[in-house]
Amino acid sequence: MARFFQIEKIFEKDKALKEAYTAYINELIEKGYMVKCVNNSSEPHCYLPHHVVMKDSTTTKVRPVFDASRKTSNGIALNDLLRPGPKLKKDLFNISIRFRTHAVAFTADIGKMYLHVKLDEQDQPYHKILWGDSVEKPIEDYRLTTVTFGVNISPFIAVATVQHHAKNEMENFPEACSIILNDSYMDDVSSGCDTVEEAIQRRSEITHVLQQGGFPLKKWASNCEELLESIPEDEIELKTKELDGYKYVSTLGLKWFFEGDKIGFKMDIERNALKYTKRAILSQITTIYDPLGLMAPVTMYNKILMQEIWKEQCDWDEEVSEQIATKWNALRGELPLIKNIKPKRWLECSNTKKIELHGFSDASEAAMGACVYMKVYKDDEIHVNLVAAKTKVTNVTTVGTLSGCFGREIDEHGEKIVKIGNIRNTFLLRQ
Repeated sequence: MARFFQIEKIFEKDKALKEAYTAYINELIEKGYMVKCVNNSSEPHCYLPHHVVMKDSTTTKVRPVFDASRKTSNGIALNDLLRPGPKLKKDLFNISIRFRTHAVAFTADIGKMYLHVKLDEQDQPYHKILWGDSVEKPIEDYRLTTVTFGVNISPFIAVATVQHHAKNEMENFPEACSIILNDSYMDDVSSGCDTVEEAIQRRSEITHVLQQGGFPLKKWASNCEELLESIPEDEIELKTKELDGYKYVSTLGLKWFFEGDKIGFKMDIERNALKYTKRAILSQITTIYDPLGLMAPVTMYNKILMQEIWKEQCDWDEEVSEQIATKWNALRGELPLIKNIKPKRWLECSNTKKIELHGFSDASEAAMGACVYMKVYKDDEIHVNLVAAKTKVTNVTTVGTLSGCFGREIDEHGEKIVKIGNIRNTFLLRQ
């Protein structure tokens, strides 16, 4: 009740937010996703505090999140009694790599995924909330009938339900179901095909399989105009964002400039920070998202700088030294140039004669890094693109410890071994 009163105070100051939040709740009630409780307070139950969050979405701008981690009157939270389930989500790095291998790429997402997964009726009393759309009206008890944001088991239930329907249709639509199972991250599908005809067929099959399970696919985007023309207009992502006049959609944590088929990077660097504290600098560094390491030469500087801040052993809200502040100020002034970095999405690896992967690695006293390039032979042309990279700063506690203790020897099979000695345990790293 106290948390609900806090929401009402926020609504008093922001009428537009109240209207948007109330409209969303009313939609839940109208569609049966949230129903009024009857007088059955004797049954086991749980009330979930809720609050409003703003979404960076072209469709739903606000939504409620339910706090299932909040301790109830007996000192136990709902999430304390629920196991989150095994990890079913596919690795984002692998999905991102595969997304770059298709000549014709497409993305889509399941509209309001959680709301299409119903809770068993015996579980619904544990998802009660308080709601009243006006201070003049009494506050009433409602229960949620679908999977809920904020409950730790919800992601598992939602993904498991989608995968269940895909597995059931695997025999009829093997390629489409494989995309749903392997190229989906929560409610986002990011995949593609080698030809336009195949892409049109796969899109139709994926849509059919998910509709069978009650999951509508919306906000389709593609680098292929012909594919988009085959999709109903109300299912296409029309509300795209723009950067310097180029349209893009967000997928896999990146910006995809689908018209030019380029990749961009997300970041949120504050231009006019008043204080340079460890907390402030770290919070801005972590806004730069680069899952494939395509900006490794840039992000490496950020990691080294953050390590230097840790070495100073300053508190989170204590201002860093003048030397660190000068370095960060110079770096921060250049980071907005990241928006100009737009590598190609497609690795040009379809219908090729030969593909080679070339790996490189190097290390210094400050950091180490590795990268992989793909070399593609096509007719009389050769294309080379960076696939992925990984960087790591040297461990502070071991800097200098390994200096001068590297040696090489040949094992019984004639292979080179790098031997790191003079430390408690000896490690053999096979080259």
